[in-house]
Amino acid sequence: MMKSNFLLKPTLLLLITASFSAFTLKAQDTKNIALSNVSGVSVHAGIDLFITQGNTESAKIVANKDFINEVVVENNGGNVKVTWKENHGSNFMKNKSAKVYITYKTLNSIAASSGSSLKTENTLKTGSLDVKISSGAGLNASIACKDLQIKASSGASSSFSGTASNLDVKASSGAGVKALDLKTDYANATASSGGDIEINVAKALETTSSSGGSINYKGGASLKNNSSRSGNVNRIN
Repeated sequence: MMKSNFLLKPTLLLLITASFSAFTLKAQDTKNIALSNVSGVSVHAGIDLFITQGNTESAKIVANKDFINEVVVENNGGNVKVTWKENHGSNFMKNKSAKVYITYKTLNSIAASSGSSLKTENTLKTGSLDVKISSGAGLNASIACKDLQIKASSGASSSFSGTASNLDVKASSGAGVKALDLKTDYANATASSGGDIEINVAKALETTSSSGGSINYKGGASLKNNSSRSGNVNRIN
């Protein structure tokens, strides 16, 4: 009899786990939002943002039904900001999460800050793009554009793939930019205060590194106007 009870325990545990998982899934809710004339997106305060280039423009929020209405998707002149409602402190943020999915036609800027994350679901194709990542945020992007500007700071981490003709990239205060899979022709890279940059440049590269900043590059680029003060610049295979 004791053996039978012992064998029942794993089954009971599986049933409890399955019931809890089902409850968690049921507790998730979705909210659809119409968008128009989108030119930029930014995400803040720990929210996960997924963006897809397409023929329509819209947003979908996925979050716990108890606080889904606390997620804000605000379109201000084409710049869409994704965040929580104001006046919420750290106690509100604890153990709360939300995912937002945005479909857009074209973008000129993307940004992530304050522990949030941003991921492109397909290749972001545009003429010029401004990217900002700060305050521990994470970004993973596939990009195809002519002119690309990247600014990473305050412990933010980012990875890039795709192509860009001209790249201007800055990393500071412990931020990292990993872009060896982003093929560029010309680049200007600045790393300071422990910032770390990895890039792939085919033709010409200008660098500035200081205060523990690090720039690693590959490709056939000639190095021009290299300035280093307590930083380092290295060619890698």
